[in-house]
Amino acid sequence: KSFTPNVEMATTEKDQEALRTLLSPDGYYTYLNVKSLESSADAEAVEKFGETVKKSYRKLCLKHHPDKGGSAATFHALNRAFKVLKTPALRKQYDLLGLDLDDEDPNEDTEHDINSSSKSKKDDGDGNTSSSSAGEEAGGDTSGANTVMSQIATATLGGILKLCVQTMLMGATSLFISQYRILLYPSLIFIAYTAVQFRRADPAQAGKASIVLVMIGAGMLTMHFAGNDEWTLLFWLGESLVLGLYMLNIISPESTTVLIAIFVVAPIIAFFMGGRFWRYAMLVGCEASLGLIAIIVFPMMEMILEELINEKLRKVGEKIRAHARRMDQMKNK
Repeated sequence: KSFTPNVEMATTEKDQEALRTLLSPDGYYTYLNVKSLESSADAEAVEKFGETVKKSYRKLCLKHHPDKGGSAATFHALNRAFKVLKTPALRKQYDLLGLDLDDEDPNEDTEHDINSSSKSKKDDGDGNTSSSSAGEEAGGDTSGANTVMSQIATATLGGILKLCVQTMLMGATSLFISQYRILLYPSLIFIAYTAVQFRRADPAQAGKASIVLVMIGAGMLTMHFAGNDEWTLLFWLGESLVLGLYMLNIISPESTTVLIAIFVVAPIIAFFMGGRFWRYAMLVGCEASLGLIAIIVFPMMEMILEELINEKLRKVGEKIRAHARRMDQMKNK
């Protein structure tokens, strides 16, 4: 549930004027009587800015606190201004437009701040006490929400990793498991055991999984009896079958068209692989390279996209500020 204060919510003319200033472009800076930080500000300047904001906020809390005759809406806006100016990520967003586009639930912010401001006192080091609020705890970065680009990057890297693992598993099946009885027979026993467990756990849903497992076992047996000393049609059929089933596991198609495409592409790939170690190694290397490229490229794309968005917001912010100045000039005439 969001909450956006407006001037009509203020109960007195003093609070209405305060709320009008807070909600105007760059109003947080104006009403708290602080200057915005330069982007190149050093740590000392940032610390000094934070102390100035805190002192101004405490002074205004005494003026607008509901227990002192102020309105809850104005006090909420004041707390929000303090939180935004004290939080680097929120302040950066605010500086772009000059407006605070995020709303907060007053039950989670204002009411808590009202109680803590009226009851909590702390020593400033000189024996003096001053009111504090929950808003002063909001100095951390609130930019934890994942961007669209980071979600795409995560999905892409996850898909590449899964593909790489499946390729290595397919290579192990084709090059080792299907060729040596000491590996083949335990694998077949494990496959049969897994299929039985699927049937016992969920008979209604285990049919497809059991069939896939049985077909993988059949493909492994086919490759075993075909041998791998030289390319044969029988080995190609077995490798195509197992490869198609592994691809089925990666893609999980929901349409018949995709299913048909998988079992058309799988024999082509199997023909190229031919049960050769160096070909599987080359394919895994290509997939790993794609993963590394994605790790490098996606952060760069995210930075570029963020800068483009920020530049657009700066232009919008300039227009908003110019419009606000014109409205003030017209009002003062």
